[in-house]
Amino acid sequence: MAALLTEKIDGCEAHLTLTATGRVARETIQPNRGWSDDEWSAAQERLTQRGWLDDSGALTNEGQHGRSRIEQLTDDLALTPWQSLGENNFARLLSLMRTISTKIVEQKGVPSPNPIGSPTRVANPGLTTD
Repeated sequence: MAALLTEKIDGCEAHLTLTATGRVARETIQPNRGWSDDEWSAAQERLTQRGWLDDSGALTNEGQHGRSRIEQLTDDLALTPWQSLGENNFARLLSLMRTISTKIVEQKGVPSPNPIGSPTRVANPGLTTD
């Protein structure tokens, strides 16, 4: 949320930019988040006026940079608690989480694609405690 606020992006605009990345389809995210077609169209117009989307609804260079800033700040803000675990505890927690998440995905507990654009495979983030 803090990253969205720094970029002055509201919730509907955030979801619209996420669909523009191709990570999740509008048909998946819009009804799950409860945005009406009018709200979606208004958000698209605001982002187009701002230079984040082109007339076809694709991210412009500015929109891509904005999404990158949002993702980077989100990652940066989320990293501190993980780093505080230390490498051994982090590795153990990640192992446990992978086991659980794999079971959830195997049982189709999280649809793919899903409304939050979450991947079905957990990435292996690099952790440094420096």
